[in-house]
Amino acid sequence: MAHGQGTMKPVVNIGDADAFPFEEGEAFPVNIAPLGERIGAERRGCMPHIAPLGKSAFPLRVHRTDG
Repeated sequence: MAHGQGTMKPVVNIGDADAFPFEEGEAFPVNIAPLGERIGAERRGCMPHIAPLGKSAFPLRVHRTDG
């Protein structure tokens, strides 16, 4: 079944994601891998944050949505 037909969903190996570095000071180094478009997300995003051991991706933050 070809991509985009029927019920087949796209699969992305997170190790193959095009991650880019993003830093918010020395304490918060992180690589971000935007995947939403690659997996067909239209209303929600998918952006794994990869932080080195012992580090945080960001200071405390919370994002909420109604939908």
